[in-house]
Amino acid sequence: MVILYLFILIIIFYRFVAYIPFLFLGGGVWLSDLLFISLFVCLIQKMTKTKFSFLFFKYQISKLVLFIVIFLFYPIVLGLINNHVIVSILRDSRSVFIYIIPFYFLIVIDTKKKWISIYKYLLSLILICVIVFFIMLVLGMSLPTVLIGFEKDYYTRHGAIEHGYGITSALYFYCIPFFVYFNYWFIGRKIKIKYLIFSIISIFPVLYYSMRGLSYGIFISLILNIFILGSFLKKFQVLFLSLMVLMVVVIVVSSDSLIKIPQIERHLSGLFPEMSTVGVEANLQTRLIALNISRTENKDIFLGTGNGELNIYRANNFTRYLNHSSVAYLIYRTGYIGLIIFTVLYILIIYNFYKYIMIAKDDYFRSLLLGLLFFLTTTIVLAFSTDILFRGEFPSYSISIVLGLILSAERIIKSRKQDLN
Repeated sequence: MVILYLFILIIIFYRFVAYIPFLFLGGGVWLSDLLFISLFVCLIQKMTKTKFSFLFFKYQISKLVLFIVIFLFYPIVLGLINNHVIVSILRDSRSVFIYIIPFYFLIVIDTKKKWISIYKYLLSLILICVIVFFIMLVLGMSLPTVLIGFEKDYYTRHGAIEHGYGITSALYFYCIPFFVYFNYWFIGRKIKIKYLIFSIISIFPVLYYSMRGLSYGIFISLILNIFILGSFLKKFQVLFLSLMVLMVVVIVVSSDSLIKIPQIERHLSGLFPEMSTVGVEANLQTRLIALNISRTENKDIFLGTGNGELNIYRANNFTRYLNHSSVAYLIYRTGYIGLIIFTVLYILIIYNFYKYIMIAKDDYFRSLLLGLLFFLTTTIVLAFSTDILFRGEFPSYSISIVLGLILSAERIIKSRKQDLN
């Protein structure tokens, strides 16, 4: 369990400790890669024990994740067949580990107590990041990116936002406490407005950073959340609040001075490109170029090109665009057939996990599960504009942690020894 706590800690504070220089070797090592290797070794060691050998095949969601792992070997083989440079193939193959690591969670987290303990630990670290964000925002602090891992000069509109505040490697996790606290208020039998306030506070950094893909994904997931859960009274309350927000949006759109606020302009320009400035247009254009490359430069639009490139120098340049969109990346590497296969598996994971959530009756435990569920639905939207599903940096590592908690939750829920209700 210790290595899991360390893994989560490092991923949340990724930008602090991402790279460890070895001056005497003239290079360095990525700490996250060391952790991945350590977890993988621990996983292999655990699998040598008979009782863990077939654990992966015992549960429905774990089998689906295993199918994803098997599927991700396809572009590796295809890259080898196409004689791509080995180094570039290996670089693109880190995604396999992203979907293998969750099985270590499945093996070591075998009780509800352990599961809640590590989940609370995750939420506590995210809370620290939110607090740091607000402290830096209020004090106007800005610290060197290279030194301590804080973003600086995060441009949203010609550099109008001069400083980034907070620990940005935690940004993709913020939607988890948002949905946990929202649902604890939304589906809870006791109406406690403080949980709704906690929910709003936890999502504020995402809105400030103007991360449109994440914002849109959270918004769509929130709509799903409202329609499939909650009492009629709660749905009415949320509908009323939504109408109030809509009125505010109408006022903003009709005000030229408010539209010029970078965060507002950036969010609106995703829906209305004509409102965007040159800087935002370039940002949108990168995603469009990625999708176009995935089709026009593909050796086989149905089967894909495979991992790696024929020329390593071209790869470093060419894949820069593909790394801005998981969808484009998947189409280019595995073709339309691969896109369909992965999408079906991912949706089946969400659907099966939703069925497990409906079994749980305890409001708190159910809210924790819903935080993971709607993280996955959010990533579906986010996949169009980020590298969250495959690239192998802190956004992708969040997938490992969430899927790990989901696999272990499935094991706990199906265990007859645990009384979750």
